Amino acid sequence: MDWIKAGTLDDTSWLQPQVNIWCDSAQPWLQMSDAIPRIPRNPPLA
Repeated sequence: MDWIKAGTLDDTSWLQPQVNIWCDSAQPWLQMSDAIPRIPRNPPLA
C-alpha cells in the first residue's frame, strides 16, 4: 500500500479518497462521506 499526502501534489483533482483515518479526533463540523471507510486511529499495517 502506498501513501501519498494530497497536500504534497500540485494537482489533486484526479485523487479519489480511499479511507478516512484518525476519525476519533475529527472536528464535529467536518463532513465525511459514508461511502468511504473510517478508521478511528492509525490504520492496521499489512
